[in-house]
Amino acid sequence: HMSDTQKMVMTACSAAAFRLAGIFVAWMTKNVLMSALCAIMYTCCAMVMQIDADIRIIPNEILLIMILGAIAKKTIEAVQMQNGWNLLYSAIAMVIVFEVLDKVVNTIGHLFGVRAIGMGDIKLMSLLTFFYWGNMNQMIGWLIGFVVAVFGILIPMLLAKKLSRFSFFAFGPYIAAGVAGEAII
Repeated sequence: HMSDTQKMVMTACSAAAFRLAGIFVAWMTKNVLMSALCAIMYTCCAMVMQIDADIRIIPNEILLIMILGAIAKKTIEAVQMQNGWNLLYSAIAMVIVFEVLDKVVNTIGHLFGVRAIGMGDIKLMSLLTFFYWGNMNQMIGWLIGFVVAVFGILIPMLLAKKLSRFSFFAFGPYIAAGVAGEAII
């Protein structure tokens, strides 16, 4: 588990990053409702970063708020564009990502005896796929933010031998950090 100092630093950094992301999205979209929905998503991601880093679980209640916000966003986009297909494609992409990640993680778990990521991480990645589907720039921004977070934090820890391939660590904060990265990138 994290020390109190590490928790305080993570809380301050995640709060600042998500506040900046919210301001940037509001400035870029000039749409109050969409900005509010994105702000809900960013707030939930900040909560995921803090809770998952501390107790290594992503509460379903937070994921429920996020999926309801994502459904509202996608519905508004469908109405504005007069095209509901993106909503359907986003839902299909979410289910595919969930199934593929679940199968891959379970297969790796059976082969090596180590489960790389938890079900909450799989649900969060699937939900974010739904949220960003249809906007390739946002999807790529999220993935870049996620990769930067992983390489920026995990690789130095592996090199310093603070982690081994059998270490159990929370993946949710890195997935959520990708969301802040998407808004900034």
